[in-house]
Amino acid sequence: MSVVVKSPCVVTYLKRITETLTVIELQPLKRLPKYKPGQFLHLTLDYYDPAKNWPESRVFSIANYDPEVKTLRIIYSVKGKYTKLMNDNLQENQQVWVKMPYGDFTFNSITDNMIFIAGGTGITPFLSYLESIKYKIPDKNIWLFYGAKEKNCMVGEELIDNIVLVNPRFKVKKYLEYKSGNERYEMGKLEADKILEELQSIGEADFYISGPPEMIQYFKQSIIDAGIKQEFIHIDAWE
Repeated sequence: MSVVVKSPCVVTYLKRITETLTVIELQPLKRLPKYKPGQFLHLTLDYYDPAKNWPESRVFSIANYDPEVKTLRIIYSVKGKYTKLMNDNLQENQQVWVKMPYGDFTFNSITDNMIFIAGGTGITPFLSYLESIKYKIPDKNIWLFYGAKEKNCMVGEELIDNIVLVNPRFKVKKYLEYKSGNERYEMGKLEADKILEELQSIGEADFYISGPPEMIQYFKQSIIDAGIKQEFIHIDAWE
């Protein structure tokens, strides 16, 4: 198990994809420990004094951490008071603090098939895993079902599409709630019944679900109702 490290970081890149969806990259000023794809961190805008308690913060899945180039990436959408505060105040060259890594939403599948179900910024832990396999063919079959409101809210598409091109064991379906006019996307929300029907011939599989809490609960219950044991269901439930 990795030891948790607290470090100041400088915001080196900030891109607002929409008014409420942002990608940021941080440069840690201390070397951070190795993490497992799927884990998360705590981020605070306040200065951290080691002699005092950790200040108010927010939890975010890690999209990627490259220790060689000292880049830590997260993706967030405005969902409450703290992310609104970040949206209103966070700027490039600003210093923030993080502590990491945390979490057990890691991809230790016990079957030969991994099913990734992602809603909105719930794609983040899966991007972390995909970054780790982009130069190799994994020993598992992977299906990604990814839903977003509209095309410009669908982050990580370049990485996803590049892996599809080189990895025959990786299959993807992308869903948009609003019409795109592009046949590469399914229209509408992610639907458990349709996904389970599509997967019924593959045999045993591990299901990984990440997204808004109500989406996670909907898919978890639907998968249980389909007769799949809870040991094969993994949820990113830190929200």
